[in-house]
Amino acid sequence: MKKALITSVLSATLLTGIATSTVMTSAVASNASEQQIYRNGDFGRLAQTLRSDLSRQGYQVMDIKADTHNNNSALKVYAKKNNKGYELTYSYPNLKLLKNEQKAWSQLWQDKNSSNRHHNNSGNQHHGNKHYGKNDVKDSIKRDANLNTIMAKAERKLKNMGYKIDEIEVDDYQNKGILKADVDRGDKEYEIRLSYPGLQILTIEED
Repeated sequence: MKKALITSVLSATLLTGIATSTVMTSAVASNASEQQIYRNGDFGRLAQTLRSDLSRQGYQVMDIKADTHNNNSALKVYAKKNNKGYELTYSYPNLKLLKNEQKAWSQLWQDKNSSNRHHNNSGNQHHGNKHYGKNDVKDSIKRDANLNTIMAKAERKLKNMGYKIDEIEVDDYQNKGILKADVDRGDKEYEIRLSYPGLQILTIEED
């Protein structure tokens, strides 16, 4: 009887260990996939494409993050339209809409914050990430209802200066939220920082 009990306890412990290991492996794989999206270098361009497309559809984009969907790389968008919250999931990198869920604001931001905690706890520290460094100043811009309009103005301003725009994204500079643009002119590439929301040129650096 005692031997059978010990065997049962050991079996249960082993099964628990296997289940925990499986969950941890899945989380690590998910995080690795999300990290790869940021490292690929096209996150900013794809995010800007989504912002523009969704803006034309009447959405106000609050945030865009790397994510996974059915074990495949994806982008998750938190947005609102007609004062309703939406969570949209797109395939990466071809931006096919996979899921569009309407959610109450409280649930939407709970999911968003839960996603933030997941990334921070699993090693994807936003404070060290190229796209999400210094979350406070950058998130304040992403929550701005005028972000899409101001980004469009920045694009027009740079085009009028003779630059071809590769991407424009929210960034931080000297502890302030700004817009950073990767641009070309002739055969040279530049990185331009603009103040937000005034769009004053802060720096122009040749890559």
